[in-house]
Amino acid sequence: MPFTMRSLYQNRRAKTMSVHKDKDRGTWFAQVQLRDPLTGKLITKKKRGFELKREAQAWEAEIRANNQEVKSSATFGVMMEEYLKSRTSANEETKRSKHHLANTYAAAFMDMPLNQIKPKDVLKWRNELAEKKLATRTKNNVISFVRSVSAFGYKYYDTPDFAKIIEPFRATAADKKEMKTWTIEEFNLFSSYIKNYTIRAYFTFLFYTGCRRSEGKAVLKSDIKDGWVTIDKTIKHNKQGVRAPKTASSVRKIKLDKYTLEILKPLMAKDGPYLFGDFEPLGITTIQRAFDNAIAAANADGHTLKKIRIHDLRHSHATILINNGVNIVAVSKRLGHSDINMTLKVYTHLLEKNADELVDKLEELKESVA
Repeated sequence: MPFTMRSLYQNRRAKTMSVHKDKDRGTWFAQVQLRDPLTGKLITKKKRGFELKREAQAWEAEIRANNQEVKSSATFGVMMEEYLKSRTSANEETKRSKHHLANTYAAAFMDMPLNQIKPKDVLKWRNELAEKKLATRTKNNVISFVRSVSAFGYKYYDTPDFAKIIEPFRATAADKKEMKTWTIEEFNLFSSYIKNYTIRAYFTFLFYTGCRRSEGKAVLKSDIKDGWVTIDKTIKHNKQGVRAPKTASSVRKIKLDKYTLEILKPLMAKDGPYLFGDFEPLGITTIQRAFDNAIAAANADGHTLKKIRIHDLRHSHATILINNGVNIVAVSKRLGHSDINMTLKVYTHLLEKNADELVDKLEELKESVA
């Protein structure tokens, strides 16, 4: 029989199975109760009219056999779909990203029944993943997703948790290379080569708020109020339209500095709802081209402006704040991280650099009261 998640829970291990004699009819009937593991609702399956008790028992045995047959048919790919459906807090962009990650790097598991994936299969897959030219962080993201799907199946559908044995990879020297960021002086040099005012204001907004580029594209003029900007939507590609933020924690309000507010004033007076655009937001290709051209133009004039990504404007913002003693919790909230551990993981190298300053401050305080 073809496998579906509906058939999986309907044929899941019966909580109660019983065979009884129907005294009025003189025949036997069997009843099976199943529980939907996601909703908790009971589903009852009955069959009457068995002439013999052993016929009713045979029907019961068939239900058990079907249960085992369906469970053995639960593939990783089908369980992945069910897991993603259960992630109601994740937006569609995140789900598509997970799909791509699994289809690209965990394709070996997709059509395999979960109870047929053996430790040797897992070891072979991990060894092949280790050989791929990917950042350790990407490899570990793949492992984390595979483990999440496997654990979900085990928790809700009694399928084997085959992936719990998979160990993440350790960071290499290449992974620990210095993060590329700009200082305020470097950003000012860069922005002086952006001729279009709206685009220059857009990059300024990203640099001084730490917003993601998709968050900046989606900002409406109505989102700016009393010196604050509300971040509650994203636009990656204009054709895809407005989407929910990456995570629930990405919805936030950011206090704007007076310099950025001054830059934004002319844009507030323009037609159209979008702050960076008019009736349509800036296009992603237009943004990237302007970014690359400005760096190239600066270096063509004899400057040594290092090449960074647009996303590194966000890292630059966080780096400036942390290096100037801003509380890490405040930085985490401003960036819209889901928890402070994410911020610590990304910027731990900055905190290590500040260790000497911290000790010097403690010694200074101690000497002041000695």
